[in-house]
Amino acid sequence: MALNIKVSRQEFQTALAPVQNICAKKGTMAILANVLIVTDNDSITISATDLEISIRTEIAAEVFEPGSITLPARTLFALVRECDSEFITIEERENCKAGIKANTSMFTLSGIPADDFPEFPDHDDNSLVRFPAERIQEMIDKTIFSVAAEGDSQFNLSGILVEGEQKDDGEYLRFVSSDGHRLTLIEKRSENSLAGFDFSSQVIVPKRGFQEIRKLCETVPDIMIGIQGRQMVARGGNTVMIVRLISGGTFPDYRNILSMIEKNNFMLVNRDHLHACLKRTIIFSEEKFYLIKFEISGDRLDLSSEEDDKGNAKENIEVSYVGDNMTVGFNGRYFLDVLNVLDSETIKVYVNSSENPCMIEGEDDEGFLSVIMPMKI
Repeated sequence: MALNIKVSRQEFQTALAPVQNICAKKGTMAILANVLIVTDNDSITISATDLEISIRTEIAAEVFEPGSITLPARTLFALVRECDSEFITIEERENCKAGIKANTSMFTLSGIPADDFPEFPDHDDNSLVRFPAERIQEMIDKTIFSVAAEGDSQFNLSGILVEGEQKDDGEYLRFVSSDGHRLTLIEKRSENSLAGFDFSSQVIVPKRGFQEIRKLCETVPDIMIGIQGRQMVARGGNTVMIVRLISGGTFPDYRNILSMIEKNNFMLVNRDHLHACLKRTIIFSEEKFYLIKFEISGDRLDLSSEEDDKGNAKENIEVSYVGDNMTVGFNGRYFLDVLNVLDSETIKVYVNSSENPCMIEGEDDEGFLSVIMPMKI
């Protein structure tokens, strides 16, 4: 039968916004640029996929005739966004075209038969684990910045490692990311069992998948997630998202890296002050490497940078330092990335030598640490 529905324009726009983001922009399958609309009794489901990420959401609708159709996602979203009517009517016509009516406006949109649309991945909602959405959002924010850039030859670093661990006080969910020059880790205790996570093999979730899950977290108070086979499943409200995991590579042994860090030398420093000084100093660094010299002596940290075509910069900061005097170079951008996500007023920086990685922690950032490799001065 030919689909014929009436929906709230605002609800339709809200549902289409995240869905159309998933649609493939380029590719050999034209239908991947479309959204699939399928009727139910008094609702419709809207789906999209690029074969890496799949999303499906449900909204209320008045269904005059049941049916299904796929329509160009970005064109449909733009049209719905610009209409000023309270309701929109969509009616399927011959040759898979859709007549769209909004008040006195009439539009015709060419679609593709729904039978050609890829099947939505199988998943089990019953095994998902509930988390406060803001917690998952925080864990993503505090690790995603150190994922390897797109196109990096180490594709196993192009996502975030997800692990679970049983400790004496309960089960913990852990996210770890690295681009080979730095490493970031955050773990949070789960109030619920992580039995819904299949950790039989290493779980690496691609960066873009977590970016979309983060957007979902912004719309709901709680989110349910799980690892099922080679996919991560996330459900928030009436929306379910499935992300295909990265396969074919293994994440580096981050525990070995952490074991190399000694905690004999460390400084306590005000985060905002260090952030402001670094932002000024980095202006005079070479843009490819952003090398900043850190000189620590007594209770003083001196930051300096120099670039032939620009000049040089020097800053000094009062710190509380335990250890021998030291001079070491770091990528200033890496430090700023960490400072940008920390909530702590005071941070602790463990610095051992110009050969060994340093580690950054925050007093009020429980379960978080970041490791940065030094640079030759």
